[in-house]
Amino acid sequence: FSTSHAKGEQDAAGSHVKQKVSQAVLRRTATITSARSMHDFLVQHFSQPAPSSFSARTKSVQLKRRIFHFVPSSGEESVVRNRAGRKFTELKGIRKLHCVKTTPQQGKVFVRHRSCYCISCIVNDEENCTNKAWLDEWKPVELTREGDVATTRQATEAPILDHDTASYIADLASKGSTVAIAAEDDPVYGFYLLQVTSDGVEELDSNVTDDYQCHYYRGDRVLKGHFYIKENIHDMTFTIDEKWKVFVHAATVCHICGDLPVRKRGRKSIYKLPLKENEEIIASM
Repeated sequence: FSTSHAKGEQDAAGSHVKQKVSQAVLRRTATITSARSMHDFLVQHFSQPAPSSFSARTKSVQLKRRIFHFVPSSGEESVVRNRAGRKFTELKGIRKLHCVKTTPQQGKVFVRHRSCYCISCIVNDEENCTNKAWLDEWKPVELTREGDVATTRQATEAPILDHDTASYIADLASKGSTVAIAAEDDPVYGFYLLQVTSDGVEELDSNVTDDYQCHYYRGDRVLKGHFYIKENIHDMTFTIDEKWKVFVHAATVCHICGDLPVRKRGRKSIYKLPLKENEEIIASM
């Protein structure tokens, strides 16, 4: 029976299994000498969960039965472990390297002798690293496989990306999408909603200033659009401020919303943010 060193929910289940088996052996009510006999014992005595002594848990945990699978060490149903080409040779001098970065290309990594955890490096903006003077340049290294060469389908079909490329949730946005941006120190808005008017994320080719007098610089990756303005705080309704054009950094987008329900009130369009969508936005921040 396998667990994950107390890192997941399955470990709680694992502790119950081991306790059940240990108690049976100590009380001499079962003889367990192999994985097969352990499996048979559990199927017979532990498939049906006992009722909880806590009434609250009985209602919240809908556990009907436990299912156990036996995987033989050899034969047709066993795990095939001798698969050539799945191991790589050790990177020479790895003990002297303090920074290794993987890439989408199989077998290729970038290494350097020092690591940096400044804000720019954490958000993959290494060009603005505050510790550049003390860092060496990235060096590409090709790792070799042990045994036969095997290339996975993912490696052959996936494009090779620049190792400095950062992907954001905003990259999934398109024209007409509604995205959420976390708001800081705003007493009215916990987050901002933006209706996207650009064809997805754009990279600025010159410095610009939007209608809110916020400055953006050449090379910044941004979304263009209009902010939603709260119409009613209590029922989470909004209107769109189409008079003011705004830019937002792609990295600040935390959630992409579905289509918001809309109704007409005279000439105005009133958008309603569903409660579930509101909860998903808060959870993403």
